[in-house]
Amino acid sequence: MQLWGPRVKTVFCGGKRAANRLPPVDPGLDPDRSQQILPSPHLRCAREDPSQRVKTVFCGGKRAANRLPPVDPGLDPDRSQQILPSPHLRCAREDPSQAQEIGFNAERPFLLVLSYLHVHTAHFSSPDFAGHSQHGAYGDAAEEMDWSLGQVLDVLDDTKLANNTFVYFSSDHGAHVEEVTTKGEHHGGSNGIYKGGKANNWEGGIRVPGILRWPGVIPAGQEVHEPTSNMDIFPTVAKLAGSPLPDDRIIDGRDLMPLLQGQSPRSEHEFLFHYCNSYLNAVRWHPRDSTSIWKAFYFTPKFTPQGSNGCFSTHVCFCHGHFVTRHRPPLLFDLSRDPRERTPLTPETEPRFHDILRAMQEAADGHRATLTAAPDQLSVGNLLWKPWLQLCCSSPRLACRCDKEAQGTRVAH
Repeated sequence: MQLWGPRVKTVFCGGKRAANRLPPVDPGLDPDRSQQILPSPHLRCAREDPSQRVKTVFCGGKRAANRLPPVDPGLDPDRSQQILPSPHLRCAREDPSQAQEIGFNAERPFLLVLSYLHVHTAHFSSPDFAGHSQHGAYGDAAEEMDWSLGQVLDVLDDTKLANNTFVYFSSDHGAHVEEVTTKGEHHGGSNGIYKGGKANNWEGGIRVPGILRWPGVIPAGQEVHEPTSNMDIFPTVAKLAGSPLPDDRIIDGRDLMPLLQGQSPRSEHEFLFHYCNSYLNAVRWHPRDSTSIWKAFYFTPKFTPQGSNGCFSTHVCFCHGHFVTRHRPPLLFDLSRDPRERTPLTPETEPRFHDILRAMQEAADGHRATLTAAPDQLSVGNLLWKPWLQLCCSSPRLACRCDKEAQGTRVAH
């Protein structure tokens, strides 16, 4: 986990108040479609109002002030949805004469979750970035996202909110190593020295950057080499907001602030449990009195072709049946000595082999005992009696979005 100083240009997860800013574009939307839908509150703040002007605002790519068209005065600002032409959702350079300035109120706390389509296939970039990197379409998308997030941080600096904003940037999984074009261009990124990638629990699939910024609170320039999880964001933000955690369930995440501020040298996660879909795939153990980081696999994906670093025949690794190899005893590694996970330990190479696996199995059993079955929300019974969970498309074979405006139905938010 890398912690950067006050002027980093590459990260963002939260800041001050986003109620009057544009949300990120839904990653399920095709940027080339002729129309896209945005909630109307963001159109209301786009109206020309000199009292609400600010220097700049953002919306995932180019500054929103240079991308939104004038709001049609005939549109009802209280309608649940309004439609904007998709070119204004792109990160394209607009005619400055069409610029609309959007104001926002920075006096109230807020949580902004900003999720990008960039670096997820299929790649796209605006004309300002397309073809400019040394790493093809993936590099172009990464550079545009980097620039855009820098704009977000500039807003925090310009509005004097940086010292009161906890910024967290990370990813949900490692690079998709199987994403290679017919021309041999890698569109899924790189995991460096680490094995595997997206959709498996080798280090390349689960070890991702965690970059944080909070000037004056988190020391700049430090590096933390302790295991943490995206699950930690919930208890961390709740603690910062002064909100108690629910006491009717087990919270797997831990407050990150003691670790980030140097109050604690170790992560509160002695054990981490790595799942492949609903299957417990691996267990990680960082004993309190040891520098070793043990990792045990109950099963591993079968890479294809043999000797490769991914499941290229299926484009992604699966978690069951003939797609995996089960290990009894579990496959054991010490990541502190073997971060590439190349050499499994044996009773001959690790004298404590059976004791280590026994302790990890006891932890896994204790973890499983805390789990409760969750109802399947998309079961036949639920779908039959809960029409709001059903697709409203004309064909049951199509998974598509429904145009509520065309159907004369108002969507509630």
